[in-house]
Amino acid sequence: MTTPLQNNGQDQLRSIHNMLASGHASVHLERHTFFLWGLSAAFLILFVPELFSQERFSEPFSRMLWQNSFISLVLIGAGILDYRLTAQRRRARDESLSFVQKQLTKVWWMLIALIVVINIGMNLYGGGSLFYGITLVLIGIGIYIHGLFSRQMLSWGGGLLILLGLALLATSPEINKQEWIAASAFGIGLPTLSILVNRTSVTTGRRELFLSLLWLGLVLSPATVAINLTNQISYADWPEVSLDEYLKGYGTQHDKGLILTLPAGTHVPLNIKLEGDTLAPINQTTLQMQVIRPVSIPIIAGEVENRVRIGEGRWKPGYAYRIRDWQVSSHLAAESGPQLNLSLKLQFEE
Repeated sequence: MTTPLQNNGQDQLRSIHNMLASGHASVHLERHTFFLWGLSAAFLILFVPELFSQERFSEPFSRMLWQNSFISLVLIGAGILDYRLTAQRRRARDESLSFVQKQLTKVWWMLIALIVVINIGMNLYGGGSLFYGITLVLIGIGIYIHGLFSRQMLSWGGGLLILLGLALLATSPEINKQEWIAASAFGIGLPTLSILVNRTSVTTGRRELFLSLLWLGLVLSPATVAINLTNQISYADWPEVSLDEYLKGYGTQHDKGLILTLPAGTHVPLNIKLEGDTLAPINQTTLQMQVIRPVSIPIIAGEVENRVRIGEGRWKPGYAYRIRDWQVSSHLAAESGPQLNLSLKLQFEE
């Protein structure tokens, strides 16, 4: 049984420990650093897909080049502004950047550069559904490392970002959900984390756990609201028309929006275009596909909206599909010679 005197001694020792930890004032992230990097990342996540959409940049390599150049410029600008503000704050406090702080800054920039390189690679070779999870993990590692040399609350926040990124990688939700979660984690989570770090000088394990869970709730709540709002798209007042009615001109006679319904069994041609540096197609191939589950597509003024509904499910972005079980094999038959076999599975996300 602990006495009040023992509790008082433990509190004093804890206070001394926190004072010593906070005494390394040169080894910490300034508050403006969280705001600059967090808001810059949220801006890029929410607006880059629209600014550099396929409609504006139809050629993939050109879109990749301009997109990543813009991302690099924004991040470099945020880094330069962060460095200058940090130097200004340190001079105002008559402090200088320590050796450890300089090395941590190099680690931070290395992680930022790695994220940009990964984005370029995924633009060229695919795998974009993993990008936000990897980004959260890498930024979480950077913040966690800073926490090892500074206040422990930083390590808690970095650890939660790592876990959040791993959860996205494990569950692989729709890309629009990942965008809102990542944007909230950076745009709201990082500024909020800076406030918690600067307001909590004396902390205990329970207090840090409580603040960490509170911070996680503040991050996920806005993302959940945003996801629900974007998914609450209703076309209840739009008339449904069959493919035969649409082909007979009903769509051109209807000024407002309509829903084109494709029942199971509808044939849909799939045009395939293949190019390569060793093999080239003699002619373009068209596969006759068959709708297995009913599909609904909104159309307004003759233009297809980028939404789709499978069966009686909810409306989702038209790009919410994935190519799974990708396999390429070769075969040499005595009767017909060399053959290449391509197998893949096109699956809309649930």
